[in-house]
Amino acid sequence: KHFFIIGAQRCGTTWLSKTLDLHPEIVMATPISPEPKYFLQANDPLDDLEVYIQRFFPNVSDGLICGEKSTSYIEFESAASSICKLIPEAKIIVVLREPKSRAISNYQFSLDSGLEKRDINEAFINEEQTVASYKNPDLSVCPFAYLARGKYVNYLSKYLQYFPKNQIKVILFENLI
Repeated sequence: KHFFIIGAQRCGTTWLSKTLDLHPEIVMATPISPEPKYFLQANDPLDDLEVYIQRFFPNVSDGLICGEKSTSYIEFESAASSICKLIPEAKIIVVLREPKSRAISNYQFSLDSGLEKRDINEAFINEEQTVASYKNPDLSVCPFAYLARGKYVNYLSKYLQYFPKNQIKVILFENLI
């Protein structure tokens, strides 16, 4: 039994992951921060379940449920494809938040992390140009896609190509809190 919390960023996924990890029958992949992001790594053998299990769940006994939280997964069809290929029965958990509040939280996080230097208006107005020119191989996703990241249908449709609806659970942040 396996599940993935794939996003979205700034929607309470870390809290959900830590809360689920407290359950005696659930084991979450570590580290939680930074996230494992196993299915985004080009150098990992994405077709070997034993390698994945040994890396993130080495001491898990039978009967326990394994979970991974990597919010960058939501943005990559390749992650959906790789997860489906390796663990086709996996459950996918998506936490979504009212897009404007999520964008503001994302902006504040980037500002607090020292990534963002612009005021919020400039950052939002110039987002498309900033994202188009962004290049940083150390980060899995562009931290400046504040508004674009809230267009959830663009991401969910990718996962619906690989997983049936009954394996995808969408939770609203506002209901979660």
